[in-house]
Amino acid sequence: MISFIHIGKTGGTSVNKFLKDVLDDKLYYKEYHMNKDYNNNDKKYIIWLRNPLSRFVSAFNMSYSLIKDFKNKFNQKNINTINLNTCIGPWRLKDSILKNKDCVFSKEYDNLIKMFKTPNYLAESLSSLDNTIKTNAIRLMSLPDDHIYKGIGWYLNNGEFIKNNNDKILFVGKMETMDSDIESLKYVLISNNLNNNKINKTEIELIRKNIFVDKEFKFLSPLAIQNLIEWYKKTDYSALEQLKEHGWITQEIFDSYHTYEL
Repeated sequence: MISFIHIGKTGGTSVNKFLKDVLDDKLYYKEYHMNKDYNNNDKKYIIWLRNPLSRFVSAFNMSYSLIKDFKNKFNQKNINTINLNTCIGPWRLKDSILKNKDCVFSKEYDNLIKMFKTPNYLAESLSSLDNTIKTNAIRLMSLPDDHIYKGIGWYLNNGEFIKNNNDKILFVGKMETMDSDIESLKYVLISNNLNNNKINKTEIELIRKNIFVDKEFKFLSPLAIQNLIEWYKKTDYSALEQLKEHGWITQEIFDSYHTYEL
């Protein structure tokens, strides 16, 4: 039994498709996404990571894009045009339209995303001298509606999951080295007698497209970076620390995940 812990905004949609394509039909395969209902029947885990700072930017932009496009770009009339090529989160958007909802996530979450508009403004606001702005920023970061809150630490219980399940971890990959990690994963699957004729023939397909080309949506100031590292210190970075301690990532990778580049 292979269980893939699909942490949002880490390239997991592509990894999930790859795993479904190559694993034997007889093998029980499970994906954990937006939930962590792990159970004792899980034999081996595959985990995919991404720099928490980059992941935060991508998570914010996904939410912002969906909320912006809801009813403005997509509606009941053109719902059939919503797919991975036209929308960054088609399933959630379709669900909101089909159910005639007046929001994508929740009214509070949608309004807060629209209030901050960019990931940099949200991150900087975590230390704002304006108490209202700071309170709203903390509130948005704490709402469990989507990927901003549900990051590496959330899925890995701030590192406790690694301590308790290290012997069950089969592979840990990274979005930053997707191609080479997929090749390494192929070897691991074959070495664990999970081979079939598809493994060496199947290439990873990066499904997500970066729809944000404006640097405004990618930029993080030094203050924003400092605030995010502090915010995720006891969650994402605590989990990464355990992955480092158990040999799944290097000190170099751990250190690089405290820096950010466009």
